[in-house]
Amino acid sequence: MTSGSGFSRKYGQVLLVDPNIAKLEVRTLEPKPGDTIIEIGPGTGILTEHLLRTEARIIAVEPDHRFYESLQSKFNENVEDGSLILRKENFLEMEPEKASGIIGNVPYMISSEILFRLLKFQFSRCVLMLQKEFANRMIAKPGSGEYSRLSVTSRLRFNVRLVRTVPRTCFNPRPEVDSAIVFLTVRTDVDQYEVNEAQDLIRKLFSARRKMIRGIVDNCPEKFSQRRADSLSPDEIMELHRTLNH
Repeated sequence: MTSGSGFSRKYGQVLLVDPNIAKLEVRTLEPKPGDTIIEIGPGTGILTEHLLRTEARIIAVEPDHRFYESLQSKFNENVEDGSLILRKENFLEMEPEKASGIIGNVPYMISSEILFRLLKFQFSRCVLMLQKEFANRMIAKPGSGEYSRLSVTSRLRFNVRLVRTVPRTCFNPRPEVDSAIVFLTVRTDVDQYEVNEAQDLIRKLFSARRKMIRGIVDNCPEKFSQRRADSLSPDEIMELHRTLNH
C-alpha cells in the first residue's frame, strides 16, 4: 500500500494499477451472470470494477476502513442494487461459505495463511495474485531447488496452474519482486483429512530434505530407504505416510 495515500505496507500489500492485468485475472476466473464471487481485499477496486461487468454477484471483503469507505462511495449504485456486497472484514476471519469463485491480489506476507484458509470454503475455481517466488514454490517439482513443504502441501490440496508472471512495474508502490497469477481448483481425488494427518511427516521430511529417508523416519520401508526427502513426489509422500501408519 502506498505511504502517500496513508495506507500501511506492514502486510506486504501493494496495489495493482495495470487494468489489463486486472482484466486478465477476471477473464481467467470466468465469472458468469448469477455466480457468487468472493473478492479478497479489493483495495481501490481495480478488480471489482471488472468483476461487476460480468453480472456476477460480488462479495468484496476489505478490512481497511479507508479502502472500505472509498469502495462504498465508488460503487454506491452497485451496493444499492445488491450486485456488490461490501464487508468490512478480514478474509482470514470470515465465516466460510460457498461461492462459484474466489479472486484476489494477496498481500505477500499472508499468502500462505490465505491459501490454506481457502480450504474452509466451498468453491469451484480461484485466481490469486501472489509473489512470483511463492507461486514458483507452489508448482515446483521434486528435485528442484524450489521444491519444498509448500510445494507438496499445495499440490496435494490443489490443482495449480501458473497463468503468467506480472512485473513489479504493474504495482504502486513498486515492490522489490515480481508477482504471478495462479489458477486453483481443489483436488477431489485426494483425501484432505489424510493430507492433514500427513503434515507432521511432511514437516519432518523437509526439515532434513537432503538426508536419506531411512535417517529421518523410523521403520522406513525398503522402497524409500535410499531416497532423499526432496526427491519424493507429493503422491509418494502420501504413500510413505500410509505405509508408516498401516
